[in-house]
Amino acid sequence: MAGLTTKLTIPVVLIATMAIGLTAFLNLGKFDRTLGELETSRARFTINEIHATLEMGLALGLPLRGIANAQGVVEYEIQRNPAIVAIVVHDEQGGIVFHAGFPMEGDNVPASWRPHIAGKGAKSWSLRENDEQIIGAGLTSVIGAPVGGVVLRYSLRDHDRIVAEVGAYLRKTAGIGMLLTALAAIAGISLLIRNTTGRLKRIERSLASGAPAGESSESTTLAKDVVVTSQAALRELSDGHAALSGNAASTETR
Repeated sequence: MAGLTTKLTIPVVLIATMAIGLTAFLNLGKFDRTLGELETSRARFTINEIHATLEMGLALGLPLRGIANAQGVVEYEIQRNPAIVAIVVHDEQGGIVFHAGFPMEGDNVPASWRPHIAGKGAKSWSLRENDEQIIGAGLTSVIGAPVGGVVLRYSLRDHDRIVAEVGAYLRKTAGIGMLLTALAAIAGISLLIRNTTGRLKRIERSLASGAPAGESSESTTLAKDVVVTSQAALRELSDGHAALSGNAASTETR
């Protein structure tokens, strides 16, 4: 019975462990995706506010460098959200016009941004560099000609830290759940096997010693069921044999 207990317990524990582990993994992935979408939404809201301010100035016919409040706007947005690393406003050639936050190397945008800011169709774009998410939006003049764009860089360190903490918590919780499930499965199957084994042993002892007259034991009930079934099978065989004999006699008479 120990071997039977092991054979029943191992599949149950494996299936339960896989289910708990897969659930934890999917929940962590969903949390990571949802948190990322929330952070991206906040960043796009910020960049849209700056974009609207700049396009208002452009709609008045001002050149990009002539928008007086642009520097104050980007500095204000940096102060509102400490996760923002830098905000850059650039012209159509990639030259930095306004800037706030972490210093940039040189007077032009990095080379990795240029494929995204080139062309009239590049209205909005995003990419990830190391532990930063970069989101950009193009700017156009009154006649629809591209005049530059605004780019926001925000750090993903807090995002990665939070995801790592949640992942560690889920792994711990999943481990506890797997352990409790394994213990419950082992205890439940062992109890079931023990009860079944005890019942079989009682029936075996009753059959070996013989049940007393008038005692309604499990062995007596089982023996009666066997006798009734056997008698029914014999009657069916007898009826079938008689029918065959009758058919054979009729054939000979003809």
